[in-house]
Amino acid sequence: MARAYLAKHGRKPSNFAAQQDETYEQELGDILLTVLRFARIKHINLDERVQYSIDKIKKRKDNPKQPIKLEK
Repeated sequence: MARAYLAKHGRKPSNFAAQQDETYEQELGDILLTVLRFARIKHINLDERVQYSIDKIKKRKDNPKQPIKLEK
């Protein structure tokens, strides 16, 4: 994923082979497959974990942290 990004936006924009061969779609597919396989090996229920993360984000949105006021 990083090489695909750097090929397009990084220090080597002339790396046309990387731009053509390592598209974001291909790399994201590889990442997703790796995550699914890792979860299966480690017996992690991804449905539960994703729902936990969604709930955590909703809670932050509903109850944002208040900025800390420093006294002088």
